[in-house]
Amino acid sequence: MTLRSKSWLSIGISVGVVLVGLFFIIYTSQRVIKNFENKYQVVSMIQDLNQETYKFTKGDMEYEKLIKEYDEAISYAQKLNCSDIVSLLQDGKKLIKNMHDLFERNNEIKRQIWYYTEDSYRQSKKYTEDTVAKLLKGEEVSDMEKKVLVDAHMNTTYSLMTREKFLELEKDISKAEEFLSYIDSLIESSTEAMKRLKGLAVAELPRKATENNTMIKELANEFIQNVKLVNKLRNELNDKIVAKVESTVNKVERDLKKDVTKISLTSIIAFSVLAAVLFFIIFNIVMGMVKTIGKISEAISALSKGDLMVRLDINRKDEIGKMSKQFNTAVENIRAAIGRVFLGQPRK
Repeated sequence: MTLRSKSWLSIGISVGVVLVGLFFIIYTSQRVIKNFENKYQVVSMIQDLNQETYKFTKGDMEYEKLIKEYDEAISYAQKLNCSDIVSLLQDGKKLIKNMHDLFERNNEIKRQIWYYTEDSYRQSKKYTEDTVAKLLKGEEVSDMEKKVLVDAHMNTTYSLMTREKFLELEKDISKAEEFLSYIDSLIESSTEAMKRLKGLAVAELPRKATENNTMIKELANEFIQNVKLVNKLRNELNDKIVAKVESTVNKVERDLKKDVTKISLTSIIAFSVLAAVLFFIIFNIVMGMVKTIGKISEAISALSKGDLMVRLDINRKDEIGKMSKQFNTAVENIRAAIGRVFLGQPRK
């Protein structure tokens, strides 16, 4: 192999080592970037779910749609082998299921409260209409019945007000005490009327009103407790998600630093190996040439001192090998020429 071929071989090996090193670095970097993107995708995903869950607690998100999003997020986290995220999302689903059950119960409570207010309204309205009809017909109506007529008319108004106040409570749970105080005042008023009308047929009206308002109070208390529990579950889930987001972000940053350090070390190792390979190749080429040139120098020195028996025993197939053969041929020709001179033989 000629020196030029060896040079090209050295260059080829060097380029190959460089390409392998660069490929490894690029491959490792891409894996790090992909892992980084996946982790932040998970963080973004659970943050979005947290917002969607908040909307759900406010009634702005359908339960089925939210559960579907949680299932998709769990599936994605499982593909990334994020077991801690999967566990968090599964716990979140359970909490949302509990909240959904509480919402359903509160909707039922609202329907029952509407029923009791409707019942009070209907009975009061019927008594009012019947009594007014008697008055219009000229039938005798006692003073007590007239007083109850006023109470019945007010009770229809109170029934409608109860609904309005409950709707306000539904929007703002901080009005719980105000609503309960209002219901207590209705119960107190109807109870006093019931005592006042004791023994009379018209006592049935305040008795029924007291009974209905008592049920409304019990239902309202349950409704309030359910809302508080929903808020507690919501805060619990939010705290878990926020804590997990923070821990995940911190872990991603730590992993990123580790990966960057790993890439740096890999780069150093790769280029160190490259430098070692190049040094080894160049060292072998140079040392081989130095050793060979040293032999040639010794042979030329011996020839200059009259040693015609000197010979280069260099078995190379490059330019130096050719030069060695030419040197040996030249020495043989000189030796032959001198021999002819001593023998007096003419040169052929």
